[in-house]
Amino acid sequence: MLQFRNLSIKNKLILIITLTSTIVLLLASGAFVVNDLRTFRQNMVKDLWMLADLVGANAAAPLLFDDTDTAQKNIAALKTNQKIILTYIFKKDQSFVDYLREDKNIKPFISHEEVLKLFLPNLTKNFHFGDNYVGVYAPIYLSGNYIGGVYLQSN
Repeated sequence: MLQFRNLSIKNKLILIITLTSTIVLLLASGAFVVNDLRTFRQNMVKDLWMLADLVGANAAAPLLFDDTDTAQKNIAALKTNQKIILTYIFKKDQSFVDYLREDKNIKPFISHEEVLKLFLPNLTKNFHFGDNYVGVYAPIYLSGNYIGGVYLQSN
């Protein structure tokens, strides 16, 4: 390849402009990819929080009346959502009911105890990303009193 100093001014300008344009294009493309990944993750968490709020609203009465059968039937409806791996409903600081996808290749990535350690201290909506899953926690309040919480995990 010709050395840069031996090129004509015209070819030097073309080379510099081409290199500059390539670098700017690569940086812009990288920024778009990073933004899309961030937006995707945010939307996934928002969707899971919405689902957790819905599950929590349906679990309030069973939590109050210690009706595990009704709570189990309510969360069994999550079978229709192929992305939900597991669901835990907690009453105060203990496990109440849970749902685990029936696929034999799927195992829970987090236990009841780990969820309680992660989310129970602050009683607010929260989330975390694992290697190949996202988990969200939504507390359940009734008349301003904390009665339990919902944890959803999605792949």
